[in-house]
Amino acid sequence: MRRRGPAVLLAQRGARAMGDLMMHANRWTLDEASRLAVDNTPRGWLRIDGATVWGEQQLYLQQPAYGTSYLVGKVQIDELMGEVAAARGAVFSLPRFMDELQACGMIPVALIRREMLPAR
Repeated sequence: MRRRGPAVLLAQRGARAMGDLMMHANRWTLDEASRLAVDNTPRGWLRIDGATVWGEQQLYLQQPAYGTSYLVGKVQIDELMGEVAAARGAVFSLPRFMDELQACGMIPVALIRREMLPAR
């Protein structure tokens, strides 16, 4: 099995999340959302006859914004990482950043920012 890189996994998540939004807006059916996800995932790694696309889209119907929250969270953490790297300069360490992020627990990124970046 070929290794799937982070960019491909992000593309898959983005394609599936669009279906999440459109189905809850009553603009697309489950079939349309699944087809968009398949058509917009690189290299054919998300197949229309596979269980992943159907399972994910059904999950997104049951839990509105579930897929979208992954993308928003990623953007927020990427922004936080950039801010922390800029503040720490040459002493920035990705492993340290990740350890500190995990130590904050499952709280909103806005609160984690307060923990990792003291008042400016």
